[in-house]
Amino acid sequence: LKAENGNYARQLNRLSSKINELVNSNNENIERMAELELDVAAKTNTIKEMNEDIRDKQSALHKMTDENAVLVQQLSTFQAENKGLNATIEDLQAKNTDFTNESENLMS
Repeated sequence: LKAENGNYARQLNRLSSKINELVNSNNENIERMAELELDVAAKTNTIKEMNEDIRDKQSALHKMTDENAVLVQQLSTFQAENKGLNATIEDLQAKNTDFTNESENLMS
C-alpha cells in the first residue's frame, strides 16, 4: 500500500507539474494575445489615419484637376485672342506700310 501510495504521489506530483506548465503557458498565451490586440488596435488606427490622408489628397487632387481644366480653357481663349491680335497687328502693319508709301509718293 505504501508503494502504491508512493506511485500515486509521484503521478500526482508529475500531473501537478504538468498542470503548472499548462497554466503558465496559458498565461503567456493570454499576455501575448493582449499584446497582439493592442498591436491590431494601433495598426487599425494607423490605417484609419492613412485612409483619411488619402481622402484628403484625393479631394485636393480633384480640386487641382478642376482648376487645371479652367486654366486650360482660359489658355485656349487667350491663344485665340492672341491669334486675332496678331492678325490685327499684321493688318495694321500692312496699312502703315501702304500709308508710308503713299506719303512718300505724295512728298516726292
